[in-house]
Amino acid sequence: MAEKTLLTKCVLLLALFINSCENPIEPQQPKGYIPELVLINKNLTFTMGCVDSLGFICVHRDVVPPFKAVLSPYYIGKYEVRNDEYKYFVADSGYCDSTLWSKDGWKYIKSENRTRPVDWIESDEPWANCSLSNTPDRPINNITWYEAEAYCNWLSRKIGENYSLPTEAQWERAARGPDPGRIFTYGNEHDASKYNNMMYSRKLYPVGSFKGDKSYDGCYDMAGNLLEFCSDLYKVEIYQEYKENEPVYDPAGPDSNITGNRSLRGSFNFFHQDPEIEYQIQTITRMNCNPEDYYQIFGIRIVKNIE
Repeated sequence: MAEKTLLTKCVLLLALFINSCENPIEPQQPKGYIPELVLINKNLTFTMGCVDSLGFICVHRDVVPPFKAVLSPYYIGKYEVRNDEYKYFVADSGYCDSTLWSKDGWKYIKSENRTRPVDWIESDEPWANCSLSNTPDRPINNITWYEAEAYCNWLSRKIGENYSLPTEAQWERAARGPDPGRIFTYGNEHDASKYNNMMYSRKLYPVGSFKGDKSYDGCYDMAGNLLEFCSDLYKVEIYQEYKENEPVYDPAGPDSNITGNRSLRGSFNFFHQDPEIEYQIQTITRMNCNPEDYYQIFGIRIVKNIE
């Protein structure tokens, strides 16, 4: 009798196994608060900085000399972080948890007495009164570097993986593609129809609205919409130091700088004249900001580092 019962159990287990193979359980969909990501795991050795022979307009000394960078595989945001994605961080008391903030960041946010982005309101749609980003699918803007850093720390804790702001090298590789690299994220010829130039449009668009503003690896809005925070401390001469030690593995900026400013990448559409616009949206262009500054042109794209 016992042998018959054991045989019955084995038959049932075998049937369950066969059925599970024929009808596999669908993988769970990504949680709504995790921005969609693109994997960068090929052509990870690339030239970073200004290469005259490629037709780059070298008007700033902070993008020379070019050097060889070697990156570890990583994921980067397919789009800029949206309002509805950032809302989870705010709703989860992210602005009230000191452990998510750097010492300087916590001191700053407490001094401002804020529990949400500066122009958000207490509402189910807290972005409703924002002048440029007033829908859930538009990118979160008008935040500081400190807020962006705390958001990444919150996401890391929530998911149990390593999320951060991109390094300049990670951002540039995702925007530029493999060597010889693109002058603009979408190609080598300037085309104002491919991206959102806020100087002309006077508005932000929902992420991914400009299908032409797509990088080699499939990231959107790296020429248009917003400037995006990077994790690096900013230093004008850092490329000179990199050049002396190339190839540089996973460059992440200097250990310190005088001002405390952080790097920015992406659009910088402050000029009407095409030559200036063509420089400002190139994949090599570097800018910087005080981590306490917030402007309507500041936004965020995240990275998931593969450990």
